[in-house]
Amino acid sequence: MRIRIVLCYAYTHRLGVGMLPAAAVIRTARTRARLSQSAMARRAGVAQSTVSRVESGELDPTWATMQSLLQAAGW
Repeated sequence: MRIRIVLCYAYTHRLGVGMLPAAAVIRTARTRARLSQSAMARRAGVAQSTVSRVESGELDPTWATMQSLLQAAGW
């Protein structure tokens, strides 16, 4: 199942905010972890362009991709 507009509260609760688009959650997690897009991509096992496309809202990530990216940021 693809995440379209809103990510579930379980992930956004950790950010101390309400519901956010997946793009904002990933960008915030990455920047709080002080990672570049390339570093996050390496840790998550995805291409840097995938991180970029998710953060820009161009790509709706799968749950598996979201979990990989968030784990790469130390979640």
